[in-house]
Amino acid sequence: MKRLVISLLLFLFIHLVSSLNVRADSSGYSAKKVFIVRNEKIIVIHRHDWSHSSSQKRNEMFLGDQNPFTDENNYSWLECVDVYTNRVLFTRPVPALTYLYVSPDLRYIVGLSNIKLDNPVQFVVFNTLGDLQYFISVSPIESKLNREEYIIFEKKFPKDAIKLKNLRRIQEIGDLVFINLGTMPPLSRKAWLYLFKWNVRSHLSKNFSESVTNFIDWYKEPDPEIQLKYENEKLAAVSLLDPAGERFEIKIK
Repeated sequence: MKRLVISLLLFLFIHLVSSLNVRADSSGYSAKKVFIVRNEKIIVIHRHDWSHSSSQKRNEMFLGDQNPFTDENNYSWLECVDVYTNRVLFTRPVPALTYLYVSPDLRYIVGLSNIKLDNPVQFVVFNTLGDLQYFISVSPIESKLNREEYIIFEKKFPKDAIKLKNLRRIQEIGDLVFINLGTMPPLSRKAWLYLFKWNVRSHLSKNFSESVTNFIDWYKEPDPEIQLKYENEKLAAVSLLDPAGERFEIKIK
């Protein structure tokens, strides 16, 4: 029943954003992938298994709290290995990733994903100790509210607002509040319908697009040319190229 409700909401969502040139999928994403990045000190490895064998666990996560960073996730993980000793420095559960970057100063690992199916997070940052620093979901569409409109939403749907905050779906820029509804956050039906009227293209880039089920095209392939920006020695933003080659930033808060 829960899956049916989400499918109906997805149909409505796609219908409302059809102007984005949403692409059809011939079949559901079901790949097993390995990505490896190596430098003079560490090897970073990502594996994910989106085959039928992991579908039940993925569905439980996606229809539940949409948290891929728990020990229940045994189908997608990030591993860091010391080059000299071959010792595993850390292993962490993560969403399915499709691109890895290690900063030249060896402080941070950035993971990007163009996978949408059962994958609520498309951007992650870990430090090289294995601590999760930041994550967000990426979508071509989001709801754009001013501060007053958001306060009304928060009062009207307090539980849904808390869910969105916990999922890092809310970004505040000046007097505007952007709410990411991509990859179907677990909101009440009324909250979904309420937010639809504020739908706009992503504030990150107008060049994002997606398929119906499987993929989100939001960074330039094969190399988005990632740059890290620091303020007072702390990571403040990640800059990268969108599919059209235009540079945009994700603020780290």
